[in-house]
Amino acid sequence: MRATAARELGRLADPAFIPPLAKAAEDPNLLVATSATQALCQYDDRRVLPALRNIANKGGLAASIGLSRIAVLDGNEALTFARKWLSSVDVTERVIALRILGENGDASDLPALRAVAERKLEVVARQRGFGLMPPIDLSRAAKATIAQIENRIEQARRN
Repeated sequence: MRATAARELGRLADPAFIPPLAKAAEDPNLLVATSATQALCQYDDRRVLPALRNIANKGGLAASIGLSRIAVLDGNEALTFARKWLSSVDVTERVIALRILGENGDASDLPALRAVAERKLEVVARQRGFGLMPPIDLSRAAKATIAQIENRIEQARRN
C-alpha cells in the first residue's frame, strides 16, 4: 500500500510531496524505497535534486534509479557520482556510470575508462531474468563510452 501511495504521489508532482517521498525512499522495504524514488523521478523540477542526491549517496537499487534522473536534470552533477561509481563493486552502478560518462564525460575521464576497457570483465547476472540475461561486458561498454567521448571532443574541435 505504501509503495502504491508513493507512486501516486509522484504522478501529482506536487513539490509539497518531495519531503515525504524522500523519507519513504529511505524505507527498509525495497519496494517502498524504489517506488518512492521512482515517484521522485517523475518530477520535472530541480527542487527534487537534493532528495535524489541523498538517495544516490546511499548506493543500491534506489540510488541507481535516482542517479538516472539526476543525469536528466543536471548532467554535471551526475558526473560526480558516475566518476565515483566507475570503480563500484555493484555492476549496475558501473553500467550507469558508463552511460552517464558517455553522455557527459570529458577527456579527463579517458584514463579511468581505458583502465576499465583494458581489463576483460564479463559479469553474468545470476538469479535475474530467469537465466535469460546475457553477460555484461564492462570492457566493451567502457570502449563504447570512450568512443562517445572522443567523438564529442572531435565534434567540438570541428565547430
